[in-house]
Amino acid sequence: MNEDQAGHRIRLRERFLNSGLKGFAEHEILEFLLTFTIPRKDTKDIAKKLLKTFKSFNGVLDAPIQDIQNIKGLGTISPVLIKLFKALIEYYLKQRVSAGNHLNSTEDVVNYFQASMAPLTHEEFRVIFLNTKNLILEIETITSGTIDHSVIYPREILKKALNYNAKSIVLVHNHPSGDPHPSESDLELTRKLKTIAELMDINVHDHVIIGRDGYFSLAQEKLI
Repeated sequence: MNEDQAGHRIRLRERFLNSGLKGFAEHEILEFLLTFTIPRKDTKDIAKKLLKTFKSFNGVLDAPIQDIQNIKGLGTISPVLIKLFKALIEYYLKQRVSAGNHLNSTEDVVNYFQASMAPLTHEEFRVIFLNTKNLILEIETITSGTIDHSVIYPREILKKALNYNAKSIVLVHNHPSGDPHPSESDLELTRKLKTIAELMDINVHDHVIIGRDGYFSLAQEKLI
């Protein structure tokens, strides 16, 4: 590594220490990350190659490690670092929306589930179980289905709610198509669950649908 490259790395580090990632371009974030596993050569071209291959920063993090390993110049450790970086983001967000914490807003739900569910190529249905103070008792994956379908049995969800002594629930599922808008079957399932749950003195707070293009909250849209 020549003096110019060494100086550039030092400047990236100083920028990060002074202002975090503010002002960093996408390729500079990846470039800086890769300096920790590629000590002796320029990482800018590799970072740009990653972005070109996987279309975006999120695309790089969400890509299967086997595909990342195919990028020339990364070696064997850098792909692991990239996937670790993604896993750490998910872990941090999960701690904000996990058992023992309060569910304070739809934003908390979306931040965690967007990171963990938006990249999925199959549909999953998860439920957050809450007590009377909106304290999270548990988060469970109820079903994991095909690319566009998962079978949901309301009685299974409500049985689990009773087991946890939950007083309210939040429904979350993803649309692998990327479009988070609810289908008629999504709306019908929500209405059915809400009706049965109310008879059991359990409140359905929200049904949040996650897509790569954003999210849709039935509560925010006054559909629940």
